[in-house]
This record gives sequence, structure tokens and C-alpha cells, in this order.
Amino acid sequence: DTSFYLIGNGFVYNIIFAVYCLLEVVFYMFFLKSFSVNQKEKKIINVGFLMLITFWLICNLFLTSLNSKNHVHSILFDIVSSLSLSTVASYLVIKIMERQDNLFRNSSLWFSFALFFYFFCSIFIFCFINEGYVSRIWFIHDVFNIITYLIFTYVFLSFRHKTYASYIFSKKTLA
Repeated sequence: DTSFYLIGNGFVYNIIFAVYCLLEVVFYMFFLKSFSVNQKEKKIINVGFLMLITFWLICNLFLTSLNSKNHVHSILFDIVSSLSLSTVASYLVIKIMERQDNLFRNSSLWFSFALFFYFFCSIFIFCFINEGYVSRIWFIHDVFNIITYLIFTYVFLSFRHKTYASYIFSKKTLA
């Protein structure tokens, strides 16, 4: 890991890595929460989000020292957060499919599906704690990333297309 050598301090590296793991979960939870229309669902996502933050604190403050090169606490948080995010994303995919007719053009459906796909598939990679084995199968994670990025590309291109189309439509109606 070259970032460890660039920073030059294991303690600083571990803090940056731990904060990054939390920020990633926060970022995706906010996105997923924005796709929910039901207040009860949003409250459930908020409770799950608070539980993940609490679990992150437990993992990073009580399970191991931040000066340790053993990232078992990080792997444990990755597994739990991946399970949580994939569960929320799959639930939202189902709910969006229930309330929408034109599913192919629904960017929130595809974004939620991409997150579900990535985190669900990544759980299997994160479960292999032995780094020697993970390095031999890491290419599978790369394949998951490529498929996820293709889905994200579709989402962003369709969103851009919808925004541009609505802009053109509003100009024509004003003229």
C-alpha cells in the first residue's frame, strides 16, 4: 500500500483510512435516503445510520488501537456497512419498482441498483480476511467495480439527457 509510505506514519494513515470508511458510508446513506419518499422509511434509514456511526466508533475506539497495522476492526466495519447499504439499496429498488411504471428511465432505481450490486458483491471479497487470498481474487472486485461504474455512467447520462430535454421543453413552451 503506497499511501502508507507516502504519509510515513501508521497512526495518521489509520486515522485517515478510518475516517474515509465512515465518510463513504455517510455519503451513500444520504444518497439512498434521498430516494425514499416515505417518512417512516427515512426514519428507519436514520436509525440504521446512527447505529452504523455508533458501530464505527466502537470498532475504531474500543476494538483495536489506531496504531495497529491489523485492520480487523476496519474489515468488520466494511462487512457490516456493506450489508447495511446493500439491504437499504435493495429495499429501495423494490419500493421504486412498486411505485414507478417507466423503470428503464428511472435514475434513482439504477443508482440504488448499482449501490446494491457493488456492496452486495463486495461483501464476499471483504469476508476473506486473509490478505494473501484476497490479493489473488481482487480482480473479481475490479470486475464488480467496472459493472457498477457502467451502471453509474448510464444513470448520469440519462439524468443529463432528462435535464437537457426538460430545458429544451421549457424553452419551447416559453417561445
